[in-house]
Amino acid sequence: MTKARDLADFKLTNISDTGTEGTKVASGTTAERGSTAGQIRFNSTTGLAEYYTGTVFKSIDTPPTISSIDVTEVDSQAGGNQTIVITGSGFGSGANVTFVGASGTNFIASTVTVNSVTQITAVAPKASFLNAQEPYGVKVENTSALSATLASQINVDSSPAWSTASGNIANILDSATGTHATISATDPDGDTVSYSLLSGSLGGLAIGSSNGAISGDPTDLSSGSTTFNFTTRATANGKTADRAFNIIIAKQDGTTEAGAVNDGSTLLSLSKGDGNYWFKNGSDNAYQAYYLSTVDGGGWTYLCSMSNNVSDHEYWTSSGSHVTTDTRIGQTTKVGTLTSLTKNSSKAPAFWNLNFNKVLFYVNYGGTIGWERYNFNHNNTLQHFMLNNTSTHTAPAYSNRQQPFTGTIYMRNAAVNDGGIFATTDIIGESSGGLIMNVDGSYTNGWAGEITRNDSGRYYNADGTTTDHTVWVFGKA
Repeated sequence: MTKARDLADFKLTNISDTGTEGTKVASGTTAERGSTAGQIRFNSTTGLAEYYTGTVFKSIDTPPTISSIDVTEVDSQAGGNQTIVITGSGFGSGANVTFVGASGTNFIASTVTVNSVTQITAVAPKASFLNAQEPYGVKVENTSALSATLASQINVDSSPAWSTASGNIANILDSATGTHATISATDPDGDTVSYSLLSGSLGGLAIGSSNGAISGDPTDLSSGSTTFNFTTRATANGKTADRAFNIIIAKQDGTTEAGAVNDGSTLLSLSKGDGNYWFKNGSDNAYQAYYLSTVDGGGWTYLCSMSNNVSDHEYWTSSGSHVTTDTRIGQTTKVGTLTSLTKNSSKAPAFWNLNFNKVLFYVNYGGTIGWERYNFNHNNTLQHFMLNNTSTHTAPAYSNRQQPFTGTIYMRNAAVNDGGIFATTDIIGESSGGLIMNVDGSYTNGWAGEITRNDSGRYYNADGTTTDHTVWVFGKA
């Protein structure tokens, strides 16, 4: 028998290695693997021993272990990515990280960096963490397919979301009480939301921690208005969201739009002098009009005005459009100044809205001031008096008569145009007529007896002269 033959027939059965250093097996890359079932080798590519089943090579390895992670709560609505550091042992190169949902919805980390055999850094989008899947577990799987899972580690908790828009939330008077505004936020996780003042001033008000109600007695002001800026915080389960608001607190003295008064009685009680103030009647927008304090006890609210100057005469609109759609009497128009009259300064909203029982006719006749006051036996608007009175009213209760006030003033119902007339008849004996105050926007030529006269395009004073003059009408209760 040849030597070669002897080697070919040589077989080892039940080999027993009595050494202590280890038995050397075949070593090679993954590409150098054999194809015989039962082969054992060391894979130099993976760094692991492996064996072949006849179908697949299986690595011989120990599973990794996970001891902890550094993040246990994720705000899924915060945007961006969440970085999580995993600590353990046996982490191999090429390991993958999976976040395991409590209800079976899993997702793989976007990037995985094996820092060492004891640490992995994984990154995933915050939005991938779903509240319905909390708490999430963390799974590390080595290339050997051996893995470890640390269950129930990551909860999903989002910050509260504000429902109330930032900016101004209330315009109140310094005399107001009760609840003035309510701010609101909701929590996506259904946790209870509480509210607190983070910075700024509420102007003497308080915020309800449980309901966001802003209430109380605001800081008293000496005049005007003050804007109080503040930032509030909504908190739910330790998560917070901040938002900036402001509240405007005003003194109800007519000096600001927010502090508009209903009529001159408030200004009288505050000892305010003549001038333009802010008024608000009924549902109309606030507007500026002249207040008269120096005649017959003061407290007079401007209603309307008339002029015999053609460039100043106003064809008034109907009552349906006196503020909100009529650009001639808008929110910031000053009406009824005693120094000038324009087509923007004819009727104030008080003409339709202010109930009164005294009316004052005030005239600047070539620099000479004259006025007459009339009393009525009931309260109503000037529009009502003009449309429903057809008889002469009583003589003026008190007056400082100057032209054109030399006799009783008539307020008459007009037969056409849904209108009314202010006129006086005893100046030169002619009939009363009415260019002066048709409600629907039209006008009617009249005669010399009217307070301001138009006759075929000629403009006269009641005494027949041509000195321009303007009549203002005021009311008070």
